[in-house]
Amino acid sequence: YNQISKDAIALKAENLASGLGQQTDWKRIADEFKKLDAEWKSIGPVPKEKQDVIWNRFKNAKQKFYDARTKYFDSQNSAREHNLTLKEQVCRKAESICNSTDWKSTGDIFKQLDIEWKSIGPTPKDKGNDLFGRFKNAKQRFFDNRNRFFEQQKVERERKQREWEERKRQQQADRERKQREWEERQRERERRQREWEERKRNKKR
Repeated sequence: YNQISKDAIALKAENLASGLGQQTDWKRIADEFKKLDAEWKSIGPVPKEKQDVIWNRFKNAKQKFYDARTKYFDSQNSAREHNLTLKEQVCRKAESICNSTDWKSTGDIFKQLDIEWKSIGPTPKDKGNDLFGRFKNAKQRFFDNRNRFFEQQKVERERKQREWEERKRQQQADRERKQREWEERQRERERRQREWEERKRNKKR
């Protein structure tokens, strides 16, 4: 019975170790191996002539899994360090242009840097967070400056518009005043003309 049970455990371990790859749920399989370990230890000895064969099968399957897991996480760490270098380059580029006043082309560059940043995979968390903070601050600085510039432009345009409208109103008021003054002079001339004609008629009488 012990031999059959341990043979079944060795087979389960071999099956677990045979399908390892990029999509492997390493934590789940590690938990499975811990359960198999506990189960193995709870079973009594097997015949001496079979003991080494079965044990080696189980041990080799476990070793294959842990070696593969170590290799996977080493490669992930290496990839994260490489991604960190790429994001550092993006960050330095962002910081080098954050004070630019070429609003259109620099804004386009920041859009491309955003796309590039998002296309890069994960980085070591502690360093990655600091780097993201630097990148975000560089973007914020540029876009804050740009928004402030265009807000000032808007305020200036509105001020000039108000001044133009005030000049137009003043010019219109001046035209209307001059028109009234001309009409008043015209009425005065007509009044004097009538008085002159009246005096002339009176003399003839």
